Amino acid sequence: MKGISHAIRKKSIFPLGIILESDQYRIEGKSDISFERSARDEWLKEWTADLLIYLKKLVRLVVKNNTYDFKTSKEINVQAIRHTESLMDLGCQAFNQFFEDSDAYDFLTKRIDFYQRKNLNVSPFFWSRKLPYPWELFYPREITGDGDPFSFFWGMRYPLSRNLTKYPFEYHVDEQHPECDMLFALHKNLVHARRDEWPGLKKITGSLDKSGTIKIVGGEIGLYLDDENACDARDLLKYLYRSTHNMIHFACHCKRKGNDDMLQLSWIENNSHISDEGISGTVASINLSPRTFLRQHGAFLEQRPLVFINACRSIGEIDDVTVDFNIPGKFVGSKAAAVIATMCSIPDLFAAAFAQKFYEIFLNEGIEIAEALRITRCYFWKKYNNPLGLAYGLYSSPFYKVRQAEMEENII
Repeated sequence: MKGISHAIRKKSIFPLGIILESDQYRIEGKSDISFERSARDEWLKEWTADLLIYLKKLVRLVVKNNTYDFKTSKEINVQAIRHTESLMDLGCQAFNQFFEDSDAYDFLTKRIDFYQRKNLNVSPFFWSRKLPYPWELFYPREITGDGDPFSFFWGMRYPLSRNLTKYPFEYHVDEQHPECDMLFALHKNLVHARRDEWPGLKKITGSLDKSGTIKIVGGEIGLYLDDENACDARDLLKYLYRSTHNMIHFACHCKRKGNDDMLQLSWIENNSHISDEGISGTVASINLSPRTFLRQHGAFLEQRPLVFINACRSIGEIDDVTVDFNIPGKFVGSKAAAVIATMCSIPDLFAAAFAQKFYEIFLNEGIEIAEALRITRCYFWKKYNNPLGLAYGLYSSPFYKVRQAEMEENII
């Protein structure tokens, strides 16, 4: 297989499903044959726990040196390469465990090669209601050519996605309106989210004649505080379900409480209260957890948005409870069009930059969401030798994209 290109590729996407069952899996195109799952969920969870060790080392490298540019010094770069090599080794072990059946591996590689020769952008996706492994960190056992070996991580080679629903992609949302209508959820303690991410996304959503709007979670959208200056997360969900936002962006903390992940947000009176120095006025906490979705059952009605959960751990610890009980899955179950979430805590310095680059590509280039995410990962690797983009996963159809304004004009 050929190595990836870091340039924006405007090829047609061809989805290639890997359908996971309890003890077997199938590869689309060979539906009459199932392969034994030598990589069971418990194995994949163990691989994930091992991966987290080195992802956290990369996170600490960002925090310690206050930079996501690992090319800044030779010492930082050497450490980053060493940790990335460990991820590559673990990703290869998991890949070999999963595709231990040589017939499955041969079929997969030949099918990918066939469609790449047809100039199609192959998008492997994993179809399962569970989240046992960050597939972006799969690393193949055979690579060819003289390309950058680190570019062969699946998350950098392919526009990957996950289907957490029981429906094929034909039933998923294809497009969002070109007019940007974003809701921004901020945590007061995330300095770079406040200083960089917030102004950056304001600029992007309003650029290129998109006439976009961006609102902040709090009084600006009609969420009110009770007598104890608290805001119930159920009120936030009620608002989201009936809102017309086509993007909901969380720049948040994530705290572990029992078996739940809890997104910690800040209620802010309005966007004029946000500055580089801090947030003025009353600031209250909103804690959104999987249990909130059980207490306030519902679904997106007016608009099915892209939900981006940025900065902190958002898919849960790797254990039997949170593999099924997690926030990305809850948003998918509430009929969000797409969800992007991280598998571990990401420093807000990197998270703010990553989000801006992703939206810049996704909103302005007219390409599918899975490819936009792949290109963003590759950008940070190629420019900064930073692989932390591999911690971002997509939970949706890989085809989802922004409808181009000129297409609407042609129809009229």
